[in-house]
Amino acid sequence: MQTECNNEDGSPDQAIIACSQVIKVDSRAAWAYFKRGNAYQAKGELDRAIADYGKALELGPKNDVAWSLLGMARYDAGDFMGAAADLLQSIEIDEDAYAMLYRFLARSRAGEAAEAELEVNTAG
Repeated sequence: MQTECNNEDGSPDQAIIACSQVIKVDSRAAWAYFKRGNAYQAKGELDRAIADYGKALELGPKNDVAWSLLGMARYDAGDFMGAAADLLQSIEIDEDAYAMLYRFLARSRAGEAAEAELEVNTAG
């Protein structure tokens, strides 16, 4: 059933329906919240995406991709400090360059001096 709950065919509405059905049967299916969050983000429904990524992380807190996507959704919603915090969680699990870059952008948009952190994270 996991493969039915996706946005690969370009239909976020269908993914939302399918993932919601999975969640109704198994409210602990972190992957379904994650994929439904992806579908909501694709539709621009950032509050719902943020809620679903948050639930996925509540159930499985070591998912660096979910932390990163949560951070990007918060960034798009204008919550730059929240985005920076979420992206830091992602970076602590897996030092992903995109998460580092988005964290730099989020901190900069929040008015923080973030250049030194970016330099340290990208030196290598």
